[in-house]
Amino acid sequence: MDALRREVTEETGWAVSHVLGHVGEYRYVADDGLARVERDWLVRVDGDLARPTLEAGRHTEFRWLAADELDLLDEHRDVDDGLIRRIAAEGFAALRSIGL
Repeated sequence: MDALRREVTEETGWAVSHVLGHVGEYRYVADDGLARVERDWLVRVDGDLARPTLEAGRHTEFRWLAADELDLLDEHRDVDDGLIRRIAAEGFAALRSIGL
């Protein structure tokens, strides 16, 4: 969990206050030919949610997404084969399962 907390802070400037649950695990081969495992978590954070401090070179933009806006994530599906949409859908499902 230390790595999760560190990455959230490095990439957004926010601090993880609660880890709410595991969302998914994805295995893939990166452009460098190495196998990778990505684990995604649903977290609650502290910080200015309107103004994340995006890590330079890692993000081009951010936006908040409502559960009924998942179709927006299909716009660049060729880039990630729908992975971002699957992660978001599983995150919303996890929120519903814990009553949030």
